[in-house]
Amino acid sequence: MRAAFLHHYQFMTGQTSKRALIAMRVERSGYDVITASNGRECIEKAQSENPDLIVLDLHIPNISGDVVLKHARADERLKDTRVFLATADANMASQLRDQAELVLLKPIGFSQLRDLAERFRPVGND
Repeated sequence: MRAAFLHHYQFMTGQTSKRALIAMRVERSGYDVITASNGRECIEKAQSENPDLIVLDLHIPNISGDVVLKHARADERLKDTRVFLATADANMASQLRDQAELVLLKPIGFSQLRDLAERFRPVGND
């Protein structure tokens, strides 16, 4: 985690407009936000930025969210990174729920996401 930021979250969703809206609202709540437009970029940014939390859409371009999740769980640098999966696919969510801190079924409201991020705030980042 970068010392300059108390809360360093990465948001990954397949839709550019939704990703920008989520990022803007979360930033206004006091969080540092990194966005990624596809699975490959998400993996690269997660490895270089070491976020506290990744909110990961399972249906994203380039590399699917389940593959991104496998990379995150296999990477020692990301062992403390929490992952929230976001999907409308209840079947896939069921298959992956043991690999993530939370599975959020879409649609997800901003206040729900903000409150969950707050609840899962890393220890020592008050």
